[in-house]
Amino acid sequence: MKEALEEVFENSISEYKLYAMLRAGEIPHVKIGAKYLLRRESLEVWMRQQELGAGS
Repeated sequence: MKEALEEVFENSISEYKLYAMLRAGEIPHVKIGAKYLLRRESLEVWMRQQELGAGS
């Protein structure tokens, strides 16, 4: 989680916001038990899609 915040989101959102987005199903992830698993590749693709959508 901290790696995703630092390296993918560049600390632009809080940990609380990231968890809220995960719970809402807004960010690609896999949940196993209480843990969220995030793949860098999936997050980077999602970020590019968000950027393209915001520019429209």
